[in-house]
This record gives sequence, C-alpha cells and structure tokens, in this order.
Amino acid sequence: MADFNARLPDMAGPSDTDLLAVLNRRVRRAEAARKEAETLLELRARALDHSNRELRQRESEFIVRLDADNRSLLRAQRTARLATLYRTRGQPWVVSPTLAELFELDPDVPDISAAAQNLVHGLDQKRFAHFIQVERKAHPGRDQQIEFRVRLASGSLRWFRFIVRHDVDDAGNFVEETGTVQDITEQRGLSRKARQLQLIGERRLAQLRRTEQRLADRISELETMSAALETSHRAAESAYQAKAQFLSTMSHAVRTPMNGVLGMITALADTDLDRAQKQQLERARRAADEIRQLMEEIINLTDAGVATTGTSRAPASAATPMFPDRRPRVLVADDISTNRAVLCGMLDAIGCDHVEVADGLAAVEAATCGGFDAILMDIQMPILDGLGATRRIKQLASPAGDVPIIGVTAQVLQNDLNRIAEAGMHACLSKPVDRDMLARVLQAAMAPPAANTIDADRFADALAAVPVARRPALVELMVADLQSLATSYADAADRGHIEDARRVRHSLAGVASNFGAVSLLETLEASRTDAPDELPAAALEVARSIEATVMASRSMLAAQ
Repeated sequence: MADFNARLPDMAGPSDTDLLAVLNRRVRRAEAARKEAETLLELRARALDHSNRELRQRESEFIVRLDADNRSLLRAQRTARLATLYRTRGQPWVVSPTLAELFELDPDVPDISAAAQNLVHGLDQKRFAHFIQVERKAHPGRDQQIEFRVRLASGSLRWFRFIVRHDVDDAGNFVEETGTVQDITEQRGLSRKARQLQLIGERRLAQLRRTEQRLADRISELETMSAALETSHRAAESAYQAKAQFLSTMSHAVRTPMNGVLGMITALADTDLDRAQKQQLERARRAADEIRQLMEEIINLTDAGVATTGTSRAPASAATPMFPDRRPRVLVADDISTNRAVLCGMLDAIGCDHVEVADGLAAVEAATCGGFDAILMDIQMPILDGLGATRRIKQLASPAGDVPIIGVTAQVLQNDLNRIAEAGMHACLSKPVDRDMLARVLQAAMAPPAANTIDADRFADALAAVPVARRPALVELMVADLQSLATSYADAADRGHIEDARRVRHSLAGVASNFGAVSLLETLEASRTDAPDELPAAALEVARSIEATVMASRSMLAAQ
C-alpha cells in the first residue's frame, strides 16, 4: 500500500498548468467555432432575407400580371359576349362576372347560375332542364352543348349557347365541371342571313342553269339559222353575181349597137344634108337617145350604184375641131369594127389622128412603140381585155407608160367602174359615146397637169379616213357625184333656172371642198352668175373643170 501511494503523484497525469492550457485551447476553438457558426448563420439569414424579398417581389409582379390577365380575359369575354363557369364536387358554381352582364342580373345575387336558368324562355325550359339533368352527364369527358333563348329584363330576346364538360375519376365519381355561356344572337342572325343568301343563290343558280339551257337551245337554233342564212347568203351572192353578169352582158350587148347607131347619126350630121334630111336625122337621134335613156333607167333600177360619164347630150350639130394648134394622136382599141369606126369618126371631127387595134394585146404592142397622146380602151376584148392591157401599159417605161388611158365600156355598174379605176384608167366613157363628152375628156386627159387642180394634202386626208382597199371606190363615188351634179347643172342651165343652178353649185362646192378640188372651187366662184342666158357658158366651164378634177384625182390615187 505504501509503495502504491508513493507512486500516485507519477500516475496523477499532467499538471494543472498543462490542463489549463488544454482547456484554454479548447475554449479558443469553441469560440472560433461559435464565431464561424454565427457568421455562417448571419450569411444564411441574409440570403434567406434576400430570397424572401425576391419572392415577395415576384409574388407582387405575378399578382399584377394575373390581375392584368384577368382584366384582359374579362374584356375578351365582354367582347365575345362570353362567360365561364367552373365547379368541383360539393362546391357551387364559380362564374365569371360577365354572366351577370349577359343575363342583365344583379352581380350580388347569391346563386347567379340558378338565377340565369330561371330566365330561359318558356318554349326552351323543358329541353334545357333535360339537358341539365341528363345530357350534360351522359358523356363524361366530352363537351356537350345546347342553344336556348332567354327573355332579358329589358324585354329583348337573346340566343345563348351553353357548352359544358363533366369530368369523373377512374371510379366514375364526379370530379369537376367546366363550361361557357355565349350570346349567339348576332351569329344566328348572320347564319340565318347566310342561309337565306344561300337559298337565294341556289334559286338563282337554278334559274341561271335554266337560262343557260335556254341560251344553249337558242344558240343551237341560231347556229341552225346561221347555217341556213349562210346557205341563203351564198345563194343570194350567186344570184347577185349572176344578175351582175347578166346586167354586164346585156349592157354590153345593147350599148354596143346603140353606140354604132348614135355614132353613125352623129357622123351623118357632119355631112351635107338638106333641111328635111337634117330634121329626119334629128328625129332619129332623139328616138335613139330615148332608147338609150330607157336602157340606162332599166339598168339603174337594178344597180343603184351606177355612175356614168356624160349622161346629157346636145342635139347633133356640125363638129368643131377642139385642138386647133395640133392634131393629137389617139390609139383606139376595140374588137367591134363598128365601134372603132364610130370613135375614129368622132376623132376626125374633133381634130385628132388615130390608130386602130382590135384586141388588148395589140394595144399593148402599139403603146410600147409610143407616139400616142391618149388611148381609148374598150373593156371587153379577146386575147387580152382592156383592164389587163391597161395594167401592162402602166408598167411600161416613161413616156409610154404615162399616156392617159380612157376606158370605153358598156359596163356601167359600180363594181365595174371600181375595177376600171383600180386598173389605172384616167377616165371612163360609157357607150354610146357622146362626141362632145369625148372631146372634153380628151382635152382634160391631155392637158398639162395643173399643180393647183387638187390640194394634195387635203386629198390625202380625205382618203386616209378609209382603208387602202376602199379608196378607189371612194374616189369613184366622188367622180359619180361630180358628174351627176354636172348633168344637173347643165339641165338647170338649159332651162334657165337660176335657183336650181344655185343649189347644184352649192352641192358641187361641198364635194370639191371635201376632196381639196381647189381649181373646181375657183371655177365655181369665177363662173357665178344670176343671168339665165349666161348659165350655159358657166355650165360648160364647170363641166370642163370637173373633167380635169376627175383626171387629177385618179392620177393622184394611182400615184399613192
């Protein structure tokens, strides 16, 4: 025991100093740990406070956005006249404020959905009640709808559409219901109008189809009629051509011998006859002239477009040479010897030399040799007709191709005259040929072209109004008008009728002005007179000016 006690101090452990030092170190570590814990706790508290502030800020922003979204949703519902409904098991319906507005109810009504149901129109109440009690639950998970009428407090009748969805869990127990109520009055009105328009459109479409069928039937009828008219037109055209050919043939057949008769009478008038013979010859001439006029009237009845050159005749008298300074040389082309004899006799009487040929080809050959001042060309001749001969001569080099060609024909239909002008003839004399008219036509054809006979610009402007192919016909119409008016003027002069002469002069001035016939206008003005005894001389001057105008107009037409 003593030994044990003696060893106790050694076993007692560290001294108090050491223990105190250990305790001090532990205290310092505990203090450091506490401070560290306090620092960490403070940092955590600050972070938590910051998070709380951010959360409150976000919550405030979310509330603001939610409120804005709610207001937008309410505005959209008001615009669409739509209200929403929602309820869960054991809870009443939660409805949007627009439901009270749509049904004109007090928003403070305890059960606004029930109040709204009480406004359903009497005619729809039974159907609406069956929908609420049965149909809306018959198909869980699917939208069901009904349209019904409501009589509002204001007295107006509105249509609404109620769409509802009834949801259940897997055991078939009710979970929730969502729905919408929308005012569809305007939609139904538009739908009704659209349906009305559709019905109107369908009726009009049916009418259109019936009309289309009638039109198709009418078109078929018109096509049948058109085919018949075409056949009729061809037959009429064939008949017209036959008639024209008949008229042309008859005109040629009658005028040719008549030309010989009148020509011979004119030739006899230039011989030495006693008074009784001259009287008998004058009666024969008048009778032949009456036959000629009757023949022309018959032809005019069948062709209103007839235009002849020289339709008035003076009594047969002794001829006076028309070319005192020289004897022009004229080529006479005609296949009838009598016609050639008549023409050559007239040429002798008015002071012209002449050469005779019997067909168009011989006329071309003679013209090619040159030396002629004018050519009298029959239209119907063998081998080569007058039109073909004229075209060939016009293709000759100058001066042979420049010789004026005057047609002599029994064909006085307008279509024939148009073809004569198109061939390049300067003028046309109708059979039987009048000697005085022949003299005037030759004088005009062989006279040097006057620069101011026709104003070229005004003449071109007049022709520019019609297609090129129709210009020869237009010129021939002008020629026909001028020659017809010249005859009327001569008749008025023979009768000494001042007023008729004045009217004819006015018409002549109008035609001349339209085509720029300045020389004719000057002649009309210079020969103006109110003395009946001066009218014949004035008529002769006007006739000569008209012939010069005709020649110039045809030359200008050929030059275009």
